[in-house]
Amino acid sequence: MTAVKSIFVLAAALSCSAPKSEVQRACIHTPRFAISSSKSGSGFSAFGEFRVDMSIPGRKMVKRPVLRLVSLCEVNGGLVAHNLFLDAPNTNVPMKRSDIMRSYKESGADIPNGERDAACFDPARFTPCLCCVSADSFKSAIYGSSKSSRGFFRLGRCTVPPKLLLYRLELWQGGAMVTSWESSKTGLGKYSLPNDWHVWRKYPQLFKYVDVW
Repeated sequence: MTAVKSIFVLAAALSCSAPKSEVQRACIHTPRFAISSSKSGSGFSAFGEFRVDMSIPGRKMVKRPVLRLVSLCEVNGGLVAHNLFLDAPNTNVPMKRSDIMRSYKESGADIPNGERDAACFDPARFTPCLCCVSADSFKSAIYGSSKSSRGFFRLGRCTVPPKLLLYRLELWQGGAMVTSWESSKTGLGKYSLPNDWHVWRKYPQLFKYVDVW
């Protein structure tokens, strides 16, 4: 077999093995995400509501879709990135690390101790291991709440009000990202943020990273 032919065979094999979502199309509609303060004005939390419509033709059961939310805030003069996963519509409760590890175990995947941390925040890796759910229950899914009292996570007490800079939503299913939505960078030039700011733990010299479980 010639070298050129070998390359084509390898490329074809990699293409066939690439993850493919059962969700054909998806749309994230006008997501709302903001920071609210407590009555005292010194405690802050992040809240929001996201509607995702999914096209899942010819399927009664599918691997559970997961919505990833990653945000970047200025808190007490520093940049803090929060990362969380939402797998249950009509709730503001993120997935737990133990839920993800249980999915690996039940699917038979062996995750070495040294890789468990990275495996828990990589949706390309853990979404193929999730259980199946009714496709109808995810065709129009709403995550979170418009009520500020039902936040996703707390930013704690701050000396000055925190500022939400960016946030990004990604819909993952079966190991593949179906669609994504990202807020505008307009007016953020002074921060010199990298285009791939949302890649988790890539820039420890720039951001403090917080996993929301």
